[in-house]
Amino acid sequence: PRLDYTNSTCPSILVEPQRSNLFTYSEDFTNISWTAEAGNSITSNTTTSPDGNLTADTLTATAGNDINFYKGPFSLSGDHSFSIFLKNNGTNLIDLYVFKIGTGFASRGQINFSAETFTSSLGTGKIIKLINNWYKVTLTNNYSLGSYTFGLISSSNVGVRSAFIWGAQLEAGSYATSYIPTVASTVTRNADVISKTGISSLIGQTEGTIYAEVLYNSTTPNIAGGLDQPIISISNGMNNMINVLLQGS
Repeated sequence: PRLDYTNSTCPSILVEPQRSNLFTYSEDFTNISWTAEAGNSITSNTTTSPDGNLTADTLTATAGNDINFYKGPFSLSGDHSFSIFLKNNGTNLIDLYVFKIGTGFASRGQINFSAETFTSSLGTGKIIKLINNWYKVTLTNNYSLGSYTFGLISSSNVGVRSAFIWGAQLEAGSYATSYIPTVASTVTRNADVISKTGISSLIGQTEGTIYAEVLYNSTTPNIAGGLDQPIISISNGMNNMINVLLQGS
């Protein structure tokens, strides 16, 4: 099984749904599917990436130019998460953005390397610090149907601006999952499935836990009329044995 060390030194089993990385060439930013604006350049395989290989690239904007580097356009709608791994190489502030063509910024967040923060002004942002001063930053939002580009920009063009980049990912979903590398085509990772047999001696066979997560609607007729509203019921097929009710008043 894959292990998740995100929140502590004691790992948990990583269980994720099926996801696809919609970006091709997720580690090769010199590919023509990525666009570097005038004054920007990409040098491939310049430093060690978060997975321990020499596959991270250097993005550089010369003096008088902002960092402006992007991929797209993509036609999409609904919840999507855009994530990338970044490391400071002389530029303390870099913005991650999603731009809707013909409209403007649809999501935007800024990483501050010295403060180790990622602050979103549009959409929901998340930052995870990794080894060797790498950070995984993510922007998530619900997008209306349209054409979008995904990229990086800097807010200052004083001096030479540079950053290390690796592992870009675009996936449909309200949160980002673990990185899925791609080359010439998109890649789908199947959902994790975990099962274990032969453990009846470890887990009681005559007791258990009932859990219900309920969205309460105050306009539900039974509640409004002062009657109990059933949530969940367990039966032996003849009689109700256990009922969980939302009590009316």
